Amino acid sequence: MSAAPQKVESPGCQSEAFANHSHNVVDFATIPGAGKALATLKAQFASAGHQVHVGGNDDFIVTRWGMSRYCENLTALRRFALVLGIANVPN
Repeated sequence: MSAAPQKVESPGCQSEAFANHSHNVVDFATIPGAGKALATLKAQFASAGHQVHVGGNDDFIVTRWGMSRYCENLTALRRFALVLGIANVPN
């Protein structure tokens, strides 16, 4: 006669490494008031062949052809879009 298998609890996300993390919640920086305007602006950069990378401090890096441009905030990103001639830049 064999004993019933025992359930072994894995420490998994209850370990010390994950003590400050919430479960099932995406943890990333958000830019207040950006939402749709930022998505539209990123799409306009993409249609012009540029990639917009969002930084952790509400800043951006725009890249193309191995070159990059740092924009310290959303306003600077909009100004750079104007310099590049990207139309319909949201306010």
